[in-house]
Amino acid sequence: MAMLQFHLSKMLAKQMQSLLVPAPDIRPEGMQWYAQGVSLLGEQCILAIEAHSRYLMVFCNLPMAELENFPLLFRERLWREVIAVCLLEDKQAQETLGKLVDQVSEQQVYQQGYDASINVHLQQAMRSLESEAQQLGRLPQTPEEEFNFGLRSNSHPTRYKGQHQPFQPVRIFADGWLGMLEYHQYQQQVHQESGAPDNVVPLRRH
Repeated sequence: MAMLQFHLSKMLAKQMQSLLVPAPDIRPEGMQWYAQGVSLLGEQCILAIEAHSRYLMVFCNLPMAELENFPLLFRERLWREVIAVCLLEDKQAQETLGKLVDQVSEQQVYQQGYDASINVHLQQAMRSLESEAQQLGRLPQTPEEEFNFGLRSNSHPTRYKGQHQPFQPVRIFADGWLGMLEYHQYQQQVHQESGAPDNVVPLRRH
């Protein structure tokens, strides 16, 4: 079953100690996220990047006491952002996609971890957020503002080792979820035609 696996920076791992569990470095069924905590304008923020797409999610104004609730916060935000970036017009397909997001994000595993390539993207995102916050005199205040900041970053062409052409993180991220939706719909069709069980959500990537 697909799930979310988080690799936290050393400092963030200390702050979220109660969520840490022993786990393999990489679980093949997991969607891999790397997260780092930063202090900007006197406020605690968390930047999280999905490894394959380099899709960025931003969380600001997080009191230390609320970090233990981060899994629920992330799950709710992930649902909203996936629905927003996939741009589905069909209401039934959108509802099915929302259920897939809920299913994938139900299990979350947190551990300390580091990836040099992804850290470059995290540092770039931190500098961009800091620059924008200094210009505005404040950080994003609402989930909508946080999403819009992330969208500007996620729409900017980027690349990493092994990728020969620049790509937009938002498109790779959306394509991954749309691929899961397509596979799920195919599995449903097979199930209806043959009665075969369908209880696996793969992480299909375009």
